[in-house]
Amino acid sequence: MDKILIAAGTWPGVALFWLLSQGAGVSPMASAALALLYAGIYMAAAVSVDRAVKLDYAVVFFFAAGLALSGLDADAGRMALVENGPFFLMLCLFLAALLPVIFGAEPFTMAYARRTTPEIYWQTELFRKINKLMTLAWAVLFLLAAVIALLPGIFFRFLLPAALLAGLGIPFNRRFPDWYMQRIGLPPLADQPDTGRKNSGPSHYSQPSETIRPSGQEARPQKDQDASRAAAVCSLPPIRKILVIQGSPRGKAGRTDECLQRFLEGTASAGAETETVYLNRLEIKPCTGCYTCWTKTPGHCIHRDDMPDLLEKLRNADLVVHAFPLYVFTIPGLAKNFLDRCLPLAKPHIITGPDGLSAHPKEQEGPARLLLLSVCGFPEPDHFRALNTMYDCLTAAGGSILIGRLLRPGAEGLPAGRNLGTVYDQVMEAFRKAGSETIEQGYVSRSTEEAASTPLFRDNDLYRLMANLYWDAEIAYHEAKRSGREMPPLKDYLAGLPQLTLAGMAVAFNPEAAGDLEAVIQFDISGPEPGWHYLEIKGGRCRYQEGRAEAPSVTIHTPWEVWQAIGQGELSGQEAFMKGSYTVEGDLGLLMKMAEYFRR
Repeated sequence: MDKILIAAGTWPGVALFWLLSQGAGVSPMASAALALLYAGIYMAAAVSVDRAVKLDYAVVFFFAAGLALSGLDADAGRMALVENGPFFLMLCLFLAALLPVIFGAEPFTMAYARRTTPEIYWQTELFRKINKLMTLAWAVLFLLAAVIALLPGIFFRFLLPAALLAGLGIPFNRRFPDWYMQRIGLPPLADQPDTGRKNSGPSHYSQPSETIRPSGQEARPQKDQDASRAAAVCSLPPIRKILVIQGSPRGKAGRTDECLQRFLEGTASAGAETETVYLNRLEIKPCTGCYTCWTKTPGHCIHRDDMPDLLEKLRNADLVVHAFPLYVFTIPGLAKNFLDRCLPLAKPHIITGPDGLSAHPKEQEGPARLLLLSVCGFPEPDHFRALNTMYDCLTAAGGSILIGRLLRPGAEGLPAGRNLGTVYDQVMEAFRKAGSETIEQGYVSRSTEEAASTPLFRDNDLYRLMANLYWDAEIAYHEAKRSGREMPPLKDYLAGLPQLTLAGMAVAFNPEAAGDLEAVIQFDISGPEPGWHYLEIKGGRCRYQEGRAEAPSVTIHTPWEVWQAIGQGELSGQEAFMKGSYTVEGDLGLLMKMAEYFRR
């Protein structure tokens, strides 16, 4: 019964009043009392389930005011309720629609829109803007209906206003949101995904989480994420001033900056003004948790260091980029000090955020835009899970919209990746494209994020092998130096190790060129680092092993300096073979095709 009552709204009370006062000859005062009784029963049920809307209150006010006026003056009450009743009812509805918009309250159509729109969009600026426009349109309809109701005759007083609201208002409700979304290039809100989390999603406080997910966990479709981000930023002003907080302890020497510079090339090409702050060059002391910046000296910390100037830059930026490497699954210590010292940008009071959790209000009103760029040494993207969760919480509590996550796994392999064909260039182009997308459309598309995370190496086992060989070599190098041995520069020492170069050949293996080839290539290396090594090709993969294979397809006997020169492109392999610089046993055809099977 309650469902039927709530679905009907207060309008049966209006119909009851007109039937009693006009058709049954009941006095206006008694008719209004019965209508008000019905409206009161409805409001009690609607309020209990949070379904009462501003128009319901307007109807209740109309009957309550008319009933009160009738108690004071029967003729005045009749004039207000019956003779000019349609006019005053439409006027009440007009004011209920217009006044909340004028005073910054919620537009009345939002209560209806929430019934058909996924919760993830309830807090967005776009959702509010659409409903504000719809509410203003309804206010015009109510005002026009009120003017028409002043004309004499039942047609003008009752039928035409009702036809106007039903014939124009209801179709307008159904078509305007989709028309407006299409006009700005987005799919309808009702067609977009619902996360199932109450009061979550793109808002002044949060942005839907788009993490790189563990293997086996299905990611949201690209178009859904792109539509979510577009909806969150479409009503924001263009990005013109970007502040980059570069938090790598290595500064410009690390992989973080290598990826960041490509991103900044993209923002520059789109006309943005960018300032990069390197935290390793600043003095930022740890937060002591004294809350002086909230109480004794609001906005000012007890420390005298570089943070006050940085806070001012943060306040004036259209977009803040956090470019931090992954340290212990989150961020480095100097980056954490920076985040801790951003406390003056919040207020001490505790509010309930859109996700239902406690949060501190921001110092400044309106959504802030944030972009995350991070790199890690491990090749699997799952290592960013904790960082993604951290930024979900950070944006939800800090009043920011996260417009992009550029996450680069296997970043320590980027220098080697330059020699692996087009993959490295494609990854760097993705970072550059992310920069231009940020300025041109206000967010980074999911496809670009995935391109920036594209693996450089097909085989994580080989990546781990290369990394371990490198660390063993460097450890041995420094042990030798500590023992008093005279050593060449580290770079030259590493280049002279056969195991690193031959394992690098396995990394550079081209399975498309090799097809279904199965072979074992044995190397007999002579020189300063003599030894046996082999590469096994099988099932579209190439494996490096130190030692002697049981049944090699071809065996190459070579001084190390000869094969090293061939690998670096300084010497032709075929010419060196013809001159006898190295010798071969076994399948010469395999030797002749090695240049195709292995990228330089």
